[in-house]
Amino acid sequence: MKNFFIIIFWLLAHVTAITQVPSFNFRHLTTNDGLTDGVVRAIVQDKYGFMWIGTSYGLNRFDGISMKTYFSKHREPNSLPDNYVQSLYCDTKGDLWIGTLKGLSRYDYIQNRFINYAAPKDVGIIDILEDKKGNIWLGTDDGLWWVDPSKTAVQKFTRNNDTAFLNKFSGLIYHMIASPGGDWYLSTNHGIKIFNPVSYTYSEIRHDTLNKFSISSDMVYSIALDSSGNLWAACNVPKAILNKIDFKNHSVKQYDYFMNPEKKWGSNVIRNLLTDRKGRLWITSFSTGISLYDAKEDNFHYKNDPLLPNSILANNNIVIYQDNNGIIWMGTAGYGLSYFNPDKNFFSIIYPSQNDENSSVLWARAVCEDKEGNIWLGSGGGLSKYDRNKQSFTFFSNTEGKKPVIHYNSIRSLLADDNDDIWIGTAKGLNRYKSSTGTIDFFDEKQGIPLSFFWMMTKTKTGVWMGASGGLFHYIKAENRFDDLTKNLLLSKYAGHNIQALFTDSRNRLWIGILNMGLVMYDEALKKVKLLTIKDSLISDTRFSSFAEDKNGIIWIGSEEGLTAYDPEKNSSRFFTQENGLSSNRTNNIMVDPLNRIWVGTSNGLCVLTANGMAYLFILLTKGLSCFAPKIINQISNRYLYILLRSKYLTKN
Repeated sequence: MKNFFIIIFWLLAHVTAITQVPSFNFRHLTTNDGLTDGVVRAIVQDKYGFMWIGTSYGLNRFDGISMKTYFSKHREPNSLPDNYVQSLYCDTKGDLWIGTLKGLSRYDYIQNRFINYAAPKDVGIIDILEDKKGNIWLGTDDGLWWVDPSKTAVQKFTRNNDTAFLNKFSGLIYHMIASPGGDWYLSTNHGIKIFNPVSYTYSEIRHDTLNKFSISSDMVYSIALDSSGNLWAACNVPKAILNKIDFKNHSVKQYDYFMNPEKKWGSNVIRNLLTDRKGRLWITSFSTGISLYDAKEDNFHYKNDPLLPNSILANNNIVIYQDNNGIIWMGTAGYGLSYFNPDKNFFSIIYPSQNDENSSVLWARAVCEDKEGNIWLGSGGGLSKYDRNKQSFTFFSNTEGKKPVIHYNSIRSLLADDNDDIWIGTAKGLNRYKSSTGTIDFFDEKQGIPLSFFWMMTKTKTGVWMGASGGLFHYIKAENRFDDLTKNLLLSKYAGHNIQALFTDSRNRLWIGILNMGLVMYDEALKKVKLLTIKDSLISDTRFSSFAEDKNGIIWIGSEEGLTAYDPEKNSSRFFTQENGLSSNRTNNIMVDPLNRIWVGTSNGLCVLTANGMAYLFILLTKGLSCFAPKIINQISNRYLYILLRSKYLTKN
């Protein structure tokens, strides 16, 4: 079974534009969720699954729903030594260690208290790591320290009072990681220290202009080992350069990607590196947010825009951590934290522009796909053509004082016909984009069609049909005109009525939703018409939104008063409302996926149910997406399901 993802589009402008695609859906925790401070400096998951979050003002424990907070309290010896929490670590015994600006603590789960470790002076604990013997080591603002196992105290590391050896670890130790071979790598303000905590062997990698095996700077904020054994180093001052240290070939490659002046990254700082459980390298920095290294292209993919609702809270991230479930957590310097699962990404989002906040302009209303795989998107602000490969948009909309491009900017329906032309139904007329010439046709009374509100369009074997506020219309291609069906023996009685929904089923039958009348099934081949009405107990409402057919031939009918499953063979219906499990009676639109599941957009989120209607799944589409009720759902190929929202488009792959 294919994995599914969702993409949201926000359409605004009228020129070609390139947009950045955040490929992951981020969720957030802020002070509004109970976080004690927006500056998040440390994150860890304990043996019980709790997420511990250290901030510049207090410690937080998150259980997935609520937050519990801990502070340093005057004259309470079993509280934290300081509220400025810089590091968190869980050892192999399951103990939780807390490094603060003024010392080290261990959390006592049984007594719900903190055991503070004595030190000859206040020392800032920047990082914590356990060796193979169970000893706890501390990277501090005063070099390398360790926990004395014989007493509740910490002390500076020495080797037989060897002053020269001690001086090798002087200064700031930002980050410590262990290699599979037992050596440790320490990132410091004096280069990279290579240290074995068992044998006490030592070597280093420094910035040396006379040495080819040299890093770009001695100011190394973070390090990471990749699956090939290469050591990556985030070097800063005077420039943010990422260094890839290849021990096998005794070489160093430097990447200046994070200093791109065109993107105003000149003062950027690479802050943290993380190799996740699948060997992927993630990089956070002050200007670029989070980036992912692509080993095949030997390049980096910029993954965010903090202005997007489902992206990271801010570009400036100062800590990154992956929990036992594969979720990656990032703490910002003032906004809280963002988290996402890179392997279970259900939603993604695209915003080509952010210049207009008028909700009527942003309202996503229609979508279709052409034969080239381009996605055509209609909103309250015009028409957009999206090239998925190039991640580029071409916009078509009217501008005041200029010749109209389309009848009206409010797009209500779209359809790609067999010639790969795009039919564009607006709130005040019908257009057609000719793919062969790139021009747009305007249709009006000259071709037999009024400047109506075009709700929906469909195609049968005999051509394209339009449902509008002014009636039902059939395009006669050979004559380039529209039949208003007033002379059609079977359909004339329905001509001129408000047609709100249209659908063509697997038998080429046309289903016509007529406001204040009912649902008409028109079999063009058999010259047969059937009317379904509320009086006959076959439908629940005539304010139709859409129709769909499942693999069993059941016709699903969406309306303002619930969902109806109509069986044409038995001429019977089943009704679904809030009373029997639907998330809302207002069902905006419907589609059936390849697994025969029914997707229903409602005024209270997205609902998925089995074809027999016995099981429901609700996707409210609110947390992390800032979106409203799904308006239209449309499957335009075997790969993509598009879900249209107020101000966004979703696509499920």
